Amino acid sequence: MKRTLWAILILSVLSILICGAALADGSGSCGDGVNWTLNTSTGVLTISGSGAMTDFSRPVDVPWYNDRDSITSVSIGSGVTSIGNGAFYGCGGLTSVTIPGSVTGIGNRAFYGCTGLSSIAIPNGVTSISTGAFYGCAGLTSIAIPASVTSIGNSAFFGCSGLTSVTIPYSVTVIGSMAFSGCTGLTSVTILNPDCAIGDTYYVVFANCASGFTLRGWAGSTAETYAANTVNPCAFQSLGSLSGSCGDDVTYSFNPVTGEMTISGTGMMTDYNNDTDVPWYSYRDSITSVAIGSSVTTIGSRAFYHCTGLTSIT
Repeated sequence: MKRTLWAILILSVLSILICGAALADGSGSCGDGVNWTLNTSTGVLTISGSGAMTDFSRPVDVPWYNDRDSITSVSIGSGVTSIGNGAFYGCGGLTSVTIPGSVTGIGNRAFYGCTGLSSIAIPNGVTSISTGAFYGCAGLTSIAIPASVTSIGNSAFFGCSGLTSVTIPYSVTVIGSMAFSGCTGLTSVTILNPDCAIGDTYYVVFANCASGFTLRGWAGSTAETYAANTVNPCAFQSLGSLSGSCGDDVTYSFNPVTGEMTISGTGMMTDYNNDTDVPWYSYRDSITSVAIGSSVTTIGSRAFYHCTGLTSIT
């Protein structure tokens, strides 16, 4: 009887120790003031605390790396300011990620090989998408890049074969080499910054995209120059001109960042017979305000026809 009681007691102690060890394996630190917990039964990885996540030098250094196949969702707390290099490398079963507005950077290879991700909401506040951040995320079908992002790193979306179209906002000044290479489903990319630096001569930004791939941008922009390069030429579709003539002595200029159209000069504006003849027709929805100079004597026929975003005219 005593032996039986001792056996039960020993088994109970061992059970507590084993459970304690398992609990310790499911939580820990991943940055100064940042912690993680993983519930392997639900697949939920929670990152909480305040500050930047650790930048991991190798995938095997990530504390949850050995359990990466069990992770299905990631929830990042509002105090976390960055997603570390390699943080979710190879988490092929990951299907959803919650990123708070406090995050300003997505590190190198942060979501490398996360093939289960179909979409991800990048908050307005993220300023950089680093090298290989979404490399090989073949299931990613849509991505909205917020206006806070200023740079997209080398190979950032390499091999994201599920993407079909991407709009890159005015705020982005640099798109790294091979950023969208191997995106075999990608049919169009719109670059709204006319002066955006696009890759380099040797490593093509949009290599091996879908047949008939089209680059869209402003007339005379770096996007138009890139489309005509000899390394990997592609079709170019103009969004229109940012400035030009709209009367004998009347000119227009458009600021794509603010949405403001300025009409200046002396005399009458042109009367347009067809909507498509208006020089800013292709981006009419982007015009939010119009300022007409004091020496302009008429507003031309159909000049602002169907400018659905227009809210003020002077």
